[in-house]
Amino acid sequence: MAKVQDIAQYIINSGNIDNLKLQKLLYYCQGISYCLSDNALFEDDIEAWAYGPVVPSVYRKYKKYGIETIPISKRTDFPFSLKEIETIDLTLSYYGQMSGVSLINKTHQESPWKDSYASGVRNAVISKEAIKTFFKNNISIEQ
Repeated sequence: MAKVQDIAQYIINSGNIDNLKLQKLLYYCQGISYCLSDNALFEDDIEAWAYGPVVPSVYRKYKKYGIETIPISKRTDFPFSLKEIETIDLTLSYYGQMSGVSLINKTHQESPWKDSYASGVRNAVISKEAIKTFFKNNISIEQ
């Protein structure tokens, strides 16, 4: 299983990624992984925050950039399996061109976030089962 911080850096290195967009792309990576392999891509929980799904540890690492684009690193040695790379790249091809705001709007229409979010409630985890069920029943992946 891939580490979420490695996935985050890989996504950032795809270019023009701010923390808001990064969070949504991590959520979609997890969902696409369930579509492709029936397994989670990473272990970390995803929480339902006001602006959509968030992986708290990744958010904290990059929050210093605010709404600015996170700088690309020189890192190229990602310890991913071919299936993990396929999952991330497929997610980026489907969702990577969307803006952070468009991704927020999209996640707010989907049951994993809608059923988990409650205004004023902190740390509401979106269950992996809810993500898996939604993506397997609602997202068609053409490879």
